[in-house]
Amino acid sequence: MEHRLNIKKSLRNDYALSLDTRYYYAAQEWKKHFALFKNHQTQFFEEGDEVILLIKPESPKSALILDLYFD
Repeated sequence: MEHRLNIKKSLRNDYALSLDTRYYYAAQEWKKHFALFKNHQTQFFEEGDEVILLIKPESPKSALILDLYFD
């Protein structure tokens, strides 16, 4: 299942960044934290950007950012 949401970004250092997301699925709020290395795919994330999460329906806390894995 795809879900669009805004991200909150904070730089941890020159090499890594943190993305905090909050989303609603099955009438419940979920939070997911991503700790990522900065690279050509992640360097353009800005706070407030909209991303698409792929959510595992049987385990909604399991989610990943679509653009990091698929074009």
